[in-house]
Amino acid sequence: MGVPCLSASVVEFRAGRGIITMKKVLLLACLLLLIGCGKQMTPIEFVEKNFGFHIPSDVYIRKIENSFINGLHGDGHFYLEAQLEKDRMPMFLQVISQSEKWKELPLPEAMQKYYRGSFVNRYMKLKNGYYYFQDIPEEGGYNIAVLNLDTNELFVYKQVN
Repeated sequence: MGVPCLSASVVEFRAGRGIITMKKVLLLACLLLLIGCGKQMTPIEFVEKNFGFHIPSDVYIRKIENSFINGLHGDGHFYLEAQLEKDRMPMFLQVISQSEKWKELPLPEAMQKYYRGSFVNRYMKLKNGYYYFQDIPEEGGYNIAVLNLDTNELFVYKQVN
């Protein structure tokens, strides 16, 4: 560890082989800050990264809740309600039919009991559509998405404890 040497214009740290000026330290800190403050993900990018499926970019997003922005320990939840266009549904249905993660509604009874009082509660009565579920034990949470074919609505929820 260097010893600070005060002069009139700059604070210097004499370390091993050279002198690190306060200006260099501030410049390095600014660069690290800029690198760390990269572009924030859009809701569509968040769903694609965390759920592995793509939502059309022109979808009408009715509601978004995202507490991960303020979560200090990576805990929180993400919730999205989207209205899919009727003409986009065949393409979206083709994508989810090729995935083993999407299952036909209704939600399994065991899931309804285990997740009672959570996001799942809101969609237990739906019968015409599909659901996607992924348990994430290493995060202490889960991902779930529900596609209501009667209304062309998509509901997406991620919970991390």
